[in-house]
Amino acid sequence: MTGERPYTLKHKPELVRTHQTELKDFLKSFEIFTELEINRSVETLAVEYMAKYGLLPNDAIILATCKFYGVKYLISFDSDFAEACSGEGIVLLSSLEELSKITEEGEET
Repeated sequence: MTGERPYTLKHKPELVRTHQTELKDFLKSFEIFTELEINRSVETLAVEYMAKYGLLPNDAIILATCKFYGVKYLISFDSDFAEACSGEGIVLLSSLEELSKITEEGEET
């Protein structure tokens, strides 16, 4: 839609902001196999996260799904999630040690 590469969009969220309506239609083209439904609320959050944090669509859908369904932890080696998870109150686990600490504390994940 923008004619830009994903890397450029990731670092220039202002380019994404100008296409929010088109992005909602674009997100509908993703076929996602999950137990968690991707509904309009998730789509709206995903567009917001693309603009706010410069996330690419797939990452924005993941974060929006976590936020909408109250998922407390996201496990990923993708550093793109660091700022966004912090900003949305989701704990990013990016190492076995971090995961082990959570499971040792006996928290529900």
